[in-house]
Amino acid sequence: MNFRDGKSLVIQLAPDRQTLGELGRFVLIGVKSNIIYFVIYVSLTLLGVDHRIALTVVYVFGILYMFVFNKHFVFKKKDGANLPQFGRHILVYSGIWVVNIAVLQVLAIHFRISPYIVQLLFMAIMAVAIFIFSKYFIFGGNERTVARVNSSD
Repeated sequence: MNFRDGKSLVIQLAPDRQTLGELGRFVLIGVKSNIIYFVIYVSLTLLGVDHRIALTVVYVFGILYMFVFNKHFVFKKKDGANLPQFGRHILVYSGIWVVNIAVLQVLAIHFRISPYIVQLLFMAIMAVAIFIFSKYFIFGGNERTVARVNSSD
């Protein structure tokens, strides 16, 4: 992609060492948190709570839990930009929640697939999306990795 000033945007596709470390920490926290979320979800539904309400409770808990761990442990951001980052974090999680509710509604209600199975499968898709959005949108990523502006002749 060339810009009017003659510079081009180059996106590095191969992950660097920093990204691989972030991905490893993200997977570690993600596995732990998804186990916690799934236990909460199953417990609430077994207590008679509607699966959509149980999912919403899990999301609210997850938004707070994951913001803290992603910011400080996964991406190691020490900046003071908590409010803008938290706003973007809520936006991403809200969008994923809407998609999750729709998928759950279609597969569990209309196709009669166990909501537990649906949630287990959707967790993998969610994890990939959340990592990408967290790295590049919520916490700004590593500008050196995200994009490098080069002079082109």
